[in-house]
Amino acid sequence: MNFFIAFSLHLLMQNTLVTINDFNAITRLETIITIADTSGKVILTDKALNNYIADKIASYLAKEGDLTLFKNYVLADIDDKILFFGRNFDLRTNKDNRLTNILTTGLKAKADDDFAELFSKNDFSDKIGLDIKFTCLFKGSVWFDNKKQEQKNKSLHVVATQQQKMVAKRKLIFNTQKVELINKINAFNVATRFISDAAYAELRSEFIDENNKKIIPNFTKKETEVFDDDENSHNAVRISWISISAYAPFTNTSYSVADSFTTAFDEKKFHPWEGNVIYTYVWESKRYGKFFFSANVGGYLNNTVKNEDIDKIDLNKYKQLGGTDTISIAQLSSDKAFVGQYKTFFTARFKGQVVYFLHGLDWIGLSLTGEQLAGDYNPLNFQLGFPMVFEGKDKDAKVNIELQLKAFDVNNTIKPDKDFGDKFSIGLSVALPFSSIIY
Repeated sequence: MNFFIAFSLHLLMQNTLVTINDFNAITRLETIITIADTSGKVILTDKALNNYIADKIASYLAKEGDLTLFKNYVLADIDDKILFFGRNFDLRTNKDNRLTNILTTGLKAKADDDFAELFSKNDFSDKIGLDIKFTCLFKGSVWFDNKKQEQKNKSLHVVATQQQKMVAKRKLIFNTQKVELINKINAFNVATRFISDAAYAELRSEFIDENNKKIIPNFTKKETEVFDDDENSHNAVRISWISISAYAPFTNTSYSVADSFTTAFDEKKFHPWEGNVIYTYVWESKRYGKFFFSANVGGYLNNTVKNEDIDKIDLNKYKQLGGTDTISIAQLSSDKAFVGQYKTFFTARFKGQVVYFLHGLDWIGLSLTGEQLAGDYNPLNFQLGFPMVFEGKDKDAKVNIELQLKAFDVNNTIKPDKDFGDKFSIGLSVALPFSSIIY
């Protein structure tokens, strides 16, 4: 009798089989799809739109002001000797909605001579600071290939047609995914029917959690692929956003400055800060390729040491030129002693950039950047870049490399005595996004 009761209880527990109702992501996905299907004007679900944006903007990531939807990324600018470690935070309360706001925090390190000094024991903190950026993404637009698009009613008809097409495709993707999940469930239930109760409970929980996490991401990727691969679904896409950023180092920078060779050295404390407002517009056409347009207005606290308006000096040179405070300079670090009139001032920045990737050849592009600084320090700078994108093992993770040709002070306002060769440099930036995408 006891054996019969125990055996019946065992069967009862084993009858707690996995069903489609155990996956709450299915219910979430049905809600996401219903919102898109009943809107009457939305082509993609919000989740797919976020994934689509992440893919489109992944072509260009070269500096800390650029946007990526990966949660973590690293940037290195070899010529400017900058390292940046960034982390993106999703500010949505409902993660199933369209992505609108992102908060980015990062550690920015800038070396004076080479990257090795960033990791030395001396003068570490004044080279590293906190960078904070807030980004607002605007609603994107999709254009359709229709000759009568100028007529409002025809344009709306085209939108409705494309929307209905995506409704049908979403239904097919969802039903296919659901059938595949049911097959997995059935196979799991059969494979685990003779496993002991304790082990079964753990396996059941792992199976549900593992597959539950994949349901929405798999659907989102498939919906994005179907939309992008359909030559008739759209012929142009517009995406834009605006970012506000601020940077400041953790501690002050100290300089020892003498006004002249006959005056004593005095310690100067400098705490730089920087702020920028950046607007970016991305336009991609299936015929003409992809364009990034960016405008940057900002500025930073500057001084005559940073812009090399006063001379760095060592002990031997100081003595040769008749310096009188030889006791002080003998005790100073050779890269922190300067002779000249020290002052701080604000430098404004006006910067514009265009990046282009040819359609069908989207792994390499061309970028042109112009920067005008204003105030006491006002050079005009240009940069020609060749951005390249390489896919890693995960197709979503793309390594961005840009070879840069830089021309400094082309208007000869800062160093008029130097020729073009002295104002020209070759740079290289490398960006590596990693971890998961915010979608």
